[in-house]
This record gives sequence, structure tokens and C-alpha cells, in this order.
Amino acid sequence: MTENRTAEQIPLPEIINISPALQKKLQQIGIFTLFDTLFHLPFRYEDRTRITPIADLIAGEKVQTEGIIEAAEVSGFRKKRLQLLISDNNRDLRVIFFNFFPSMLKSLEIGKKIRLFGEIRDDGYGHTISHPEYTVFSADKQLALSDSLTPVYSTTKSLTQEKLRQIIASALALLKKNPQLLPELIKQELLPEEMATDITTALEYLH
Repeated sequence: MTENRTAEQIPLPEIINISPALQKKLQQIGIFTLFDTLFHLPFRYEDRTRITPIADLIAGEKVQTEGIIEAAEVSGFRKKRLQLLISDNNRDLRVIFFNFFPSMLKSLEIGKKIRLFGEIRDDGYGHTISHPEYTVFSADKQLALSDSLTPVYSTTKSLTQEKLRQIIASALALLKKNPQLLPELIKQELLPEEMATDITTALEYLH
């Protein structure tokens, strides 16, 4: 499948199982080939290596926190919104989604635990977080923390950071198994000769 070709010559759908709709979204941000995927580098990083207790949240900061879902309801008439109330040691945080799918309400069961990442705001009634990235899991389980900073990529509508990270991780795994996909000429142009590491290690570090 990849024989005698370089990363610049291999269309992404050949090596990663993606739908035509997802392929179109990736093309909107300039990702057509394996090479494009490998060099779609993060523009910043987020710290998700720790949990900030709800009691320690500060408005204006972008943090990761978690708590038990105490309530979930849809309110509003023309502009509906989904609102959660989560708690951690008797301290509450409101979570608001202005754009949501009905299936979200089903997955956000009362009594489950939710981990959130987003910007904390104070609307005069207490701390809130709007449209966070989130993961729901059983209250009796522990969710592992990341051991490194989380990359953030330029993306497009309906192409989530998590999906983009998965695609890039698959591309990196393929490169690791097939380092010849980046020919020596490209390696020499992209990586200064004085650097001791190789291009695969450098890309893994950046992503």
C-alpha cells in the first residue's frame, strides 16, 4: 500500500479509515495526504495533567475539573439550552450548552461523574462553564489523567479536537513503523543537521 511512495504521495483515506464527509472536513483545513496530517502541527497546548477542585476555580482561567451530575434540564423557548449542575464536596458548578443534541441529555445521567475542560466564567450567580469538552463516566471509577500537555489544532466546524488527535496519532503510528515514508531529502530540509533526534521523534514530541 505504501511501497515506493512517500508521505506526500499517499492520500489519507488509503491508510486511515475515514468517511467521505470526514475527508471533506479534513481537506477544508489543508489535510489531503499523510504528509499533510503529520505536519498539521498544534498552535498551542493545554494543561490537562491535573484536576482543579470546584472550590478552587477562578473566573477567566481555562482548567480541567470534575464532579457528580446533580441535575440536567433543557430550558428556554426559542433558544433552548441544556444546563447541568455538578458538584464536588458540596461546591457547585453550572455547565451550559447552547448548541446540543437530544442524545446528549440521555448520556448525561444524574449520578454519573463528568470531567470538563473549558473557561470558567462568573455570571453573577456563581461559576459557570459553557460548551466545555467533556467525558462522562461512572462515579465509582477513576479516569486516568494525561501525563503530558494536550495539543490544540486549527480545525473546522464539526471536526472535533479529539477526532483530529486520533487521526494524527494514527498517522504518527504509521510513520513510526515506516520511517522511509519521509525521504532523506525532506528530513534534511525539515530538521537541522545539528539536531540529534530524528524527524519521527521530533514530530511525536510536537504532537
